[in-house]
Amino acid sequence: MKKVILIITLAIYCISCSKNDTISNDADENNNDVFKFESIHFSIEDGDGITTDTIPLHQATYTNNTSEKGTYLFHPVLREYSLFKNDSASFSDLIKDSVAVSIPSDIFSSDNFFLSNNTVLLCDTLTSQPAPYIAEDSVFVQAHTEMTFKASQINKAVTATYYAVFKDSASGAEKIIRGKWEGIIPFSIQKEINFKPLK
Repeated sequence: MKKVILIITLAIYCISCSKNDTISNDADENNNDVFKFESIHFSIEDGDGITTDTIPLHQATYTNNTSEKGTYLFHPVLREYSLFKNDSASFSDLIKDSVAVSIPSDIFSSDNFFLSNNTVLLCDTLTSQPAPYIAEDSVFVQAHTEMTFKASQINKAVTATYYAVFKDSASGAEKIIRGKWEGIIPFSIQKEINFKPLK
């Protein structure tokens, strides 16, 4: 029996995060202030971190009982997960309307993040959606051969600090919400392929 283990690094097309390193104090506010979402920034701070985990993705058996070489096509759907944590009253006060934000799709340093092409709601509920890229592959299976195929999604499990900026366009006043973001970022696919002759 032959056994092949492959790890494919995904080609990730993403947009870079615009940074706002200067956090200004809130200006005086009145009851007529209407704060709208302006920007979001992520960083790795005390208590944050990045680990690697694995999620089973796909398992199949392909039997080629013909005299010709066959092809098994692999079209996995990778998923990313997001959760914004914040217990302050300002969070619920400001997030009255649906606010869609981009989340990290890769992290290179404590303040160098790439953002996903996908957007998620800025909310304290776990969200999941397909990752913004496609991972495809094909496996050639020789004649009179059975193939078993297993694939796993390799992820970066991230806890980061986020700063969401809201601004009142009339007065220029700003409110900045600081909280924790927990995310699962697909990083690569691990494949295990076994071939067994049928005769």
